Amino acid sequence: MISLKFIWIGVSQQIMVTIPDDMLGQGSAAFKATISNLEPVNTYQRKWKGVLVDLDVYRVPISAPRNNLWNVRVKPWLGQYVYEQDLPEDFWKDIDEEAHSTLRLINDFLTKNPDRKDALRYFKRGEQQLMNEPLVCTPSGKVLNGNQRLCVYRELFVTDQGKYDHLGHAYVAILPTEGTKGDERKLESEFQQEGLQDIYFDWVQQGLQDSEDAMIETAESIADRTNRTAADVKESIRRIELADQFLKYIERPNCWQDLRTEYKVTQAISTLDSALTGKNKNIKTPDDREKLKHLSFQVMAKPESLTGKGTSVHLAIGMFANELHVLKM
Repeated sequence: MISLKFIWIGVSQQIMVTIPDDMLGQGSAAFKATISNLEPVNTYQRKWKGVLVDLDVYRVPISAPRNNLWNVRVKPWLGQYVYEQDLPEDFWKDIDEEAHSTLRLINDFLTKNPDRKDALRYFKRGEQQLMNEPLVCTPSGKVLNGNQRLCVYRELFVTDQGKYDHLGHAYVAILPTEGTKGDERKLESEFQQEGLQDIYFDWVQQGLQDSEDAMIETAESIADRTNRTAADVKESIRRIELADQFLKYIERPNCWQDLRTEYKVTQAISTLDSALTGKNKNIKTPDDREKLKHLSFQVMAKPESLTGKGTSVHLAIGMFANELHVLKM
């Protein structure tokens, strides 16, 4: 029997399908055994660790591959889960990534992602998988590209196996070797450049990853492998740092998913960043910058305070920047 439960995303209600444990992915040894009993159906060319290789593509049961805990689409959920469950900050560091409990969490995060709607709509109307756009997995079964699609395949197949029988298996390209997290991130970046199925990372997902990458890479290096400019990367990191300060201001630290769904601050953060880094004559000192951020965070947290005033949050921030010295905290 299919288990259904209701979850809340912002103000909208969504039915969430409970995926059976045995559909959430196999452990490394079991996945390798599954692949060893299959024959390739195609090849798929990718660059891996700097070398162009032909990957064997298999038609694999969707119960075999494992979603990747460190996938960029999951990243906004990790800090929020730790905060809301009152867990240690290093909770994810030593977790068993192959445990069913972990895989269920990843599946739930992906299911609640707002950016899944396009993939869900695409396959729900009966579209077929493309052999030349396979999921890409490590030899041990961790999905490095196609995590959101795999989540959608499982949901639709479990909901109606007759109608979505064609989603019971997935085309999966297997990398020749395991890699470091850096190798995995680089591959994920390359797929984003190509815009596979036109589902790009949003500014929160991208900013969190850029901020993490910047700990070990220069902005120029990140830009080079993500087909952006160094200025774009630096702006992405500044914006996520402002967002981090805003979440702390509203006492929801690391609740990045809230930022994506509950707070409409994308344009406000962009306007604030422009004001702080531009040539506005009113913003000269660190105190000026802190004052502007404080005023901006106030209206971002309570946009209803602007109701009836003929303005919006991002326009108000622009006004604050231009009239900063006559405004009171």
